[in-house]
Amino acid sequence: MNGYVGTLIKDELIWLPEKGVGYFPVDNQVVNYDNYYEEWVRRENTSIGKCLNEFRIELVNSYTKGLILDIGIGCGTFIKKRGNCVGYDICSKSSYLLQNGGLFFNPYSENKLWNKIEGVTFFDSLEHIECPERLFKNIKSQYLFVIIPIFEDLSSLLHSKHFKKHEHYFYFTDKGLIGFMEYYGFEMLERREDEERCGREDIGAYVFKRPKEED
Repeated sequence: MNGYVGTLIKDELIWLPEKGVGYFPVDNQVVNYDNYYEEWVRRENTSIGKCLNEFRIELVNSYTKGLILDIGIGCGTFIKKRGNCVGYDICSKSSYLLQNGGLFFNPYSENKLWNKIEGVTFFDSLEHIECPERLFKNIKSQYLFVIIPIFEDLSSLLHSKHFKKHEHYFYFTDKGLIGFMEYYGFEMLERREDEERCGREDIGAYVFKRPKEED
């Protein structure tokens, strides 16, 4: 590869218009997620926060009442309100909350608890993960619930408040996210826009699952 182009790729947004996928090489040393924790707590009991959590619980429970792994728990609102959950977060305050409650689970492990988990949530977290395939390989028959910013095109991305160079690795159109998940073997079961009706902007909610293998 040309050296100059290679340097640009390491520092700039990559957008693949035909695929509807964008990638930014985040410097994950810049953001300290502990600084967000109090803001997550503040939002928990706002009218929007309550609406979002009610929708998320309803969405998950419409597919399973079983054990859920919540990846990126924030201040633990979903886990506290729904119950029957374990969780994972890179924020040290969130991680402490889980460990103190005996609810911490490392999704990168091959722990036997995976066999009891019936669903995995990525509520505003998938875009923060540089290599989600490391997680996906541990997910077999579980439902995946993904809530994520969705963009019409590159222009809408560049003008969006969701374009966060120090936090988000991935950016998707609707088609792009579905294709991304299909690449890893997941088919879409449902698409919802309830988070926008709660007051958010350009957010989609999706349910995915690997098809059952034929005998």
